[in-house]
Amino acid sequence: MSLQLAALSTVALTGSVLAADVTLNNNDAAGTSSFAAAGQWNNTAAPSAGNNYFNGGFTLRTTTTASTTTFAGDALTINGGAAGRLLGKGAGSGTTQTITVPNLILNGGRLEQAGGENTNNVIFAVNGAINVTAASSLGAIGANTNGATNFEIMDIGATISGSEVLTVAGSANGGVNRGVVRLSAANPYSGQIDVLQPTNGNTISSTTNRLLQLNHLDALRFATLGLATTAQNPISFAAGVNTGSFRVGAITGSAGQVLTDTAGNPVTLEVGGSGLEGFYSGALRGNGNLVKAGSGTMIIQGQAQTYTGSTTILGGVLSLGTGSLLHNSSTVSIASGAALDLFHEQTDIVKSLTLNGMPQPNGIYDSNTPGGYITGPGKLKVDSTNVTLTTADLLGASSFNSAGGWSNLAAPAPGSNYYTDALTLRTPAAEGSFTFEGDSLSIEPGGRFIGKGAGTENSQQTIVVNNLILNGGLMDQAHSSIPGATLNVEGNVTVAASSFVGALSGPVVGSNTVEVLNFIAPISGSVTLHVAGTGNASGNGGVVRLSGANPFTGTVSVEQPARITSLTDRLLQLNHLDALQNATLNLVTTTEDPMSFTSAANTGAFRIGALTGNINQRLEDTTGAAVSINVGGNNESTNYDGALTGPGSVVKSGSGTLTLNGANTYAGSTTVSAGTLALAQASLSDTGTVTIASGAVLNLTHSATDVVASLVLNGVEQEEGVYNAGNSGGRITGSGSIEVVASTGGGFSSFMDQFTGLSAEDKAADADPDNDGLSNLLEYALDGFDPTVANTLPSLASGTLSFTKRALAVTNGDVSYAIEASPTLGAAPQPWTAVTPDVNNATTISYTLPTGPVRNFVRLSVSPIAEQ
Repeated sequence: MSLQLAALSTVALTGSVLAADVTLNNNDAAGTSSFAAAGQWNNTAAPSAGNNYFNGGFTLRTTTTASTTTFAGDALTINGGAAGRLLGKGAGSGTTQTITVPNLILNGGRLEQAGGENTNNVIFAVNGAINVTAASSLGAIGANTNGATNFEIMDIGATISGSEVLTVAGSANGGVNRGVVRLSAANPYSGQIDVLQPTNGNTISSTTNRLLQLNHLDALRFATLGLATTAQNPISFAAGVNTGSFRVGAITGSAGQVLTDTAGNPVTLEVGGSGLEGFYSGALRGNGNLVKAGSGTMIIQGQAQTYTGSTTILGGVLSLGTGSLLHNSSTVSIASGAALDLFHEQTDIVKSLTLNGMPQPNGIYDSNTPGGYITGPGKLKVDSTNVTLTTADLLGASSFNSAGGWSNLAAPAPGSNYYTDALTLRTPAAEGSFTFEGDSLSIEPGGRFIGKGAGTENSQQTIVVNNLILNGGLMDQAHSSIPGATLNVEGNVTVAASSFVGALSGPVVGSNTVEVLNFIAPISGSVTLHVAGTGNASGNGGVVRLSGANPFTGTVSVEQPARITSLTDRLLQLNHLDALQNATLNLVTTTEDPMSFTSAANTGAFRIGALTGNINQRLEDTTGAAVSINVGGNNESTNYDGALTGPGSVVKSGSGTLTLNGANTYAGSTTVSAGTLALAQASLSDTGTVTIASGAVLNLTHSATDVVASLVLNGVEQEEGVYNAGNSGGRITGSGSIEVVASTGGGFSSFMDQFTGLSAEDKAADADPDNDGLSNLLEYALDGFDPTVANTLPSLASGTLSFTKRALAVTNGDVSYAIEASPTLGAAPQPWTAVTPDVNNATTISYTLPTGPVRNFVRLSVSPIAEQ
């Protein structure tokens, strides 16, 4: 008996000695592998049973063969570190390598397939079991080209467990993981798997097989899926397993996702069955379906959901926030105890509604609907009369008043509502007036409504649509850059989702090859309306004209196209004083003066709800006359980083704060009738009047003293002197001051006297204290020039030389402007001779050089005018 016990003790002791933790000492060099060999392990032996293996900070490679290999150790842990990873290598294009790791632990490291960027049809299959114990990453290499065929696939057949974050692609592996990570098992994993944009090249190789591919219906059943790429559709659904609902615990992120499989078939995405909650700000697209299961809440907010399949709420709450309207052809079904929360406060149109298995009639459904099926301030309008565009109008064709491509094969008629879907609808190719006979026409995301007209210069086409809905699509006047071709829109327009409008123009700046999209119809809505910008391939350099008093309360964002063609009629043109009375105007072009004011409407102040943006805007109408803008009527507080220039005036109204951060040079008056006007720079006109009403505030956030000609506080004009927070009765705040200096009539002298650092000699008309080659008199005569800062004269633009006059000099009338030409730069026998300018008004003097082989030079001549 004693001998047997001794033997057993020896066996136990021997087993204890053999069981060990083994670590990787160094990287596997290219072409070598420690996966099934002694390699870089610190015990100098190949992995074997009874040992636990750890890789922290090094690269462990598989073999470069199309092999099937099982890791022999009890466990393999990939710890974090600069390069702690398990790297599948394989044998190159068209091969499969399979590894099995019974217990692969991702503890902050990386699991990747990276044979080469230019390999294709390469599969690295990972079987066994994976446990995620710390934030780790997955990825497969791919070519740096969108739509490439060269990419690798890491097919994870192993079951994944754990609850820590997994990142797919992103910056790992130098940002080149542009290939496919395929999940092919029913995983109990309950963490968050974030799909991030590859940072090297910002591309996803395959357009079909995306960064993360679901190859099992339950691959992410208990996980949160984070769609955080900048590219659309970061995940793909394998067609071979599309036999039911792809179940996902929750969705977050902002990237759009199409609900079709790799063969283009509809996909049903079921979210929330495990009880998880999610917030998603992207858009679900395609012809698939969405199912909300489980007791939690899924929030979708920010973009229109354009998937055309069904929306089914089996449990919990599906909440649709701002901008997240369902497609108009959607069929919605809500089970007993579940709810659709319409948080967006809009009326969402759908094809049908079923409540607890009972189809509902056409009508409006909201929080007053019995049963608690619908909550929130929004409404659901059920309309089974929907007609959609199924075929795009080709050039020369129009479905506007014909059967065309409509789904019911009939011309628009009363009793039905019409939707473009993501297709193009054109107006007839003729002059005249045309009425849309349907109850409504909705321009959907991806859709486009194009005014064509007769295609002749100055041709006019008028369309009447009693309910035109801009629901995320694009509306253009776009014949072929025909000068003056105009589409007049009458009826009623509603901006239901962020949409684009614009008019085409030719490529030559300063020409008249611009078209006009003229909204006579009142515009309503509360979301963003983009003018020009990237719409219509950035070709909308023409005019969008607003000719009505619009109740629209959203943002009108004027954005840079390829060019702004007309020097007078700009991207957005106000043809009514109340066109933007309730809206926020956002000026974000890279070219100055993106907006114009028609002289016909310039009979008072142009009212603008609020002002934002970063580009300068001139306050003059299309004939050069001064314009007054009244900003703040919607009571919002906004910042404007551009500069207001030209001869016009500014009125601040409403209870909010308008902060002007730019160096404004407008020459007219400044009135604060309500709320607060904040000025970050001392740039009020020296010849202007500042008026501050009772209860209003002028906040001077700068620390300078700004000279004005007159100051009126609560209706009382103040004497000459300095006014600030200490002596204005609370009407002036901040660290700056205003100095009232009555005009003496000496325009040039008064202008130079504000530069107190200059000597009397440096203030002379012919002096040049900033050494920029421009005399003080010339810098006084030109808008925006400063005799103490080096300035540069404008250069030729398309053969035209143009100068902007300083409003103060024009008002004082103490200088004259002339354009002179000489082929010899003034040398005998052809001295400088005055020529007739193309434009010579209160704001601009310009001249276009004649074309031809004869060399010529032009210059601006500014001369003082003696007092009479």
